[in-house]
Amino acid sequence: FALMNWLLFKSSCPLELIPKRVVERHGASLSVLCRPTTTSAEPDVIGWESPIGKWNLNMPDNKSVTWNVENFEDWTFEPFCFGTFSDNQCSVTLPITLYKTPDTVSISVQNHSGPLQEGRSYTLQCDVFNVAPVAALTVSWLWKGEMIQTQTYDDDLTKTPENVSSTWEITAFRNDSGNVSFGCSAEGNPPPEVKCKYTVAINARETTRGRQHTVSITRATSANGGIYNCVATNTVGTATRQITLTITPLGIDCRVIIN
Repeated sequence: FALMNWLLFKSSCPLELIPKRVVERHGASLSVLCRPTTTSAEPDVIGWESPIGKWNLNMPDNKSVTWNVENFEDWTFEPFCFGTFSDNQCSVTLPITLYKTPDTVSISVQNHSGPLQEGRSYTLQCDVFNVAPVAALTVSWLWKGEMIQTQTYDDDLTKTPENVSSTWEITAFRNDSGNVSFGCSAEGNPPPEVKCKYTVAINARETTRGRQHTVSITRATSANGGIYNCVATNTVGTATRQITLTITPLGIDCRVIIN
């Protein structure tokens, strides 16, 4: 009978945590209060069991205790608050979930390089690097702002950061890309001659105003991707700067949510 009372007491421990669980970013500071649920069940002894951080009894009655930790970085640790009531003792565990936003999110085309061909199907891949927890992650594909596809990850056991990916099948069309423009200019003594060097395309046009050169691409496609050079030359010498233009289908986005 005594054992049954103890098990019943343990399953309904008269302690509460405020907050009951913690969801915070990795490295955040935490503060959690532990106190009796009623004044009729005040503990003789109360405290936290944790090698991380520190806890302090709260005045004036010393019947509640607060656990504090700065820069909490342990992905799996969960402390517990304990209390002694007459001859019985029980505890309440604090569930902690740490999250980390991804280092990078990138979109690529699986098993393909070079221009996309109109009318062909391709697999886009969204790579999410170093994110946690994966079980709380949702990756959404959007087309011109409209959500097309979502993916979640069934991995409740892993709390540490992981790399994950999501894929989406598309068919390439010529009007899937938009307009692009960028400028090329230079200053010097004597004033330099400026030229833009790139692969000529029928949808690319170059305009000049003074020493400012502007390349405008209408309805850009993957064929317009590549290296564009800005070259400035005078009697002193030549200077070159370059940019790499990458064209992806217009309006496609990969959105990551941790909840």
